[in-house]
Amino acid sequence: MLANFIIIVVIQFLWFIAVTAWTSSWGGALKTLGLGMLIGLPLGGAFDLIIGYGGGIFRYIGVRETGLFTALNGLLSYGLAASTVLTLRPVLLAPYPGRLRRSLLAGLCVLLGGLIAFTIGSWHTLFLTFVIGAEVLACGEAFCLALGRKGLLFGLVEYGCTPMLRLWTLSTVTGCVYEIANWLFPLWNWVDPYPSRAVHETLIVVFGYFVLFYPIWTAHSLLCTLFGKELRDRRRLL
Repeated sequence: MLANFIIIVVIQFLWFIAVTAWTSSWGGALKTLGLGMLIGLPLGGAFDLIIGYGGGIFRYIGVRETGLFTALNGLLSYGLAASTVLTLRPVLLAPYPGRLRRSLLAGLCVLLGGLIAFTIGSWHTLFLTFVIGAEVLACGEAFCLALGRKGLLFGLVEYGCTPMLRLWTLSTVTGCVYEIANWLFPLWNWVDPYPSRAVHETLIVVFGYFVLFYPIWTAHSLLCTLFGKELRDRRRLL
């Protein structure tokens, strides 16, 4: 199935080119691609080890799940996914004063994560998928709050619905492209689909890819906010 992995990566690259042509200029495409691959390496490892191998939500087909494969998959496959997200314009995150309030909110997110970790083996994979997804979103918000900024969900009223709608639209369409590619050239399999494979994969496309893309876009927006004008100007050139 190594051939399927290569084909999937090529399709992801072509999709990145298509999205770049639609949302960005070509001048910064290589920088976006390089940054996305740097992000994809640790992100892919985390998702594969925690959600895939650990959570048992998905498995790879016909490949040995070795450290080398995890690294290559993170660098190329997750890297191209991250690069696709980075074509979106970041949001400058509003400040959130009050260190005590920030600490309490961040602590609640960590507590929720601990609860999930101790009970992870008792849930059906579909429910577990949603719970882990909620925790990923909560941790992203907690990280922003810890640094004194309102995350993209916590500040939804202030930022408006347009940025989040763009991210959800991109994640859903990208999910469709990736899942169709995986249907034609099988590389991963969703474990124990419920109530049917069609419904399960539809939920993954509509919500699951948003969970993957959200922390990437949040981190990018946070960096643009914290490092100020220089990074914002650089982003406008992309």
